[in-house]
Amino acid sequence: MEKNIPLSANANLAATVLSVINILKAPFFMLRDYYSGIIGKKLSNGQTWQLIEVQVAFFLTVFPAECNLLVRVLLMVWFINSILRLRNSL
Repeated sequence: MEKNIPLSANANLAATVLSVINILKAPFFMLRDYYSGIIGKKLSNGQTWQLIEVQVAFFLTVFPAECNLLVRVLLMVWFINSILRLRNSL
């Protein structure tokens, strides 16, 4: 007995998967375009991720009220490191 897989089912599945992936990427691309408009130059995907990392590091450094001193110092080092890496990439 031969195993025949209908190609139309595989093509439909691939198209559905690509559609879902594009839908999930859309907010990132909108954010990249927003940041590009604010900065005034076209940002790459890597630069956008670095900018998001700087923001996350800032919020985690500033906002935790009750935090161990060692954790706060490590978060501050992460924040400063991410700022320097972003500045070098821009």
